[in-house]
Amino acid sequence: MKRFIYTFLFTTFISILFGFFIFGIYKKNITEVVMSSSDINIYMLLYGSYNSKEKVDKLNIDDYLLIHDNNFYEVYVGISMSKENSNIIREIYKDLGNSIYIREKSINNNEFIDYLSNKEIDLNKKSKEEILEIEKDIIKKYKELNESYFN
Repeated sequence: MKRFIYTFLFTTFISILFGFFIFGIYKKNITEVVMSSSDINIYMLLYGSYNSKEKVDKLNIDDYLLIHDNNFYEVYVGISMSKENSNIIREIYKDLGNSIYIREKSINNNEFIDYLSNKEIDLNKKSKEEILEIEKDIIKKYKELNESYFN
């Protein structure tokens, strides 16, 4: 009888351990699926919207992102995760004599979101030149990634 009780307690203990282990794996995987399927809002800085590609080619800017949408060519010069940072970037361009508009967009690309959040840490502590370089890097990364991830 003692042997039966010990065997029962041992198998119950092992079952509970395996249950916690399997539930932990399930919980981790379900969290990753939910995180990867959710859209994140970002702020894109619109330099201008043009009705022909020829007008875009005449612009005097180096690094930009061109998105063709509804028969217009939209030229973006920056991307930010926060409204505060996008306003900092817009002020830099305003000081350079450009009118920049902030557009809120949704994206579903964790690789780009991670890159963006790591690149724009403490923008208000950086110089204008550093911020513009960071934005050039962000635009390059955006171009590297498949644009079909973006809405």
